Amino acid sequence: MTVTKSILALAVLGVTSLSAIAAEYNHGNHNDTQYTYAIGTIETIDCGNSSLASCINQANIEAFAKGRCEAIKNVGGMTQYGDPYWHTVQQYAVRPVSAIDGNNGTGANDYSVDIIYSCSGLMHPGIRMQPGMK
Repeated sequence: MTVTKSILALAVLGVTSLSAIAAEYNHGNHNDTQYTYAIGTIETIDCGNSSLASCINQANIEAFAKGRCEAIKNVGGMTQYGDPYWHTVQQYAVRPVSAIDGNNGTGANDYSVDIIYSCSGLMHPGIRMQPGMK
């Protein structure tokens, strides 16, 4: 019985000390600085055999732009505890600016579309909250 109580007490102390270590880091407080980047970026989408209307559908071009915004900042990869990371990355001001018919109007779909977009995201610093600690 005494051994069980000792083990339980050690386990509680271990969990408590781990939470104290975790509290040193600025994780969980997502009141982070917002940055804008890739402002006015123009990218070309190859529509493949999709129609022009399908290719420039707002949901499609917004999904493409969001993927590019995340790729630019390499969002979603595993980071070491305490390292800075990006989150809540989004695209804005997304719109098509030009389209080219690769088949010159022969009836087959072969469009490429240039879209313009900008990105924003929150940067979580991942710093320790205690002064003087790295």
